[in-house]
Amino acid sequence: MEQLIIKGKTKEEAIKEINKFRLANKNKWYQVELELGRHKYKMKIYNTWAQISRKYFLDTMEFIHDYPSGMDLKVNEFKNYLNEYLNR
Repeated sequence: MEQLIIKGKTKEEAIKEINKFRLANKNKWYQVELELGRHKYKMKIYNTWAQISRKYFLDTMEFIHDYPSGMDLKVNEFKNYLNEYLNR
């Protein structure tokens, strides 16, 4: 399984990188690990379906919540999902 690790980016830059990685890994499962602000996000994704999307406090790795997406989202819906998820 391919893995994308993102650190030191803005939310908008991270969404662009995730979408670019999605395009490079069509029809494959991939993982994303993202550090953004005080949080770490860990995702398991297939195309535009985020099956697992977990958010943790970066300093303690205390679990906050899981926020998976619906299946077979359109690309715009997937980007909107990522934006909403990273704002929670």
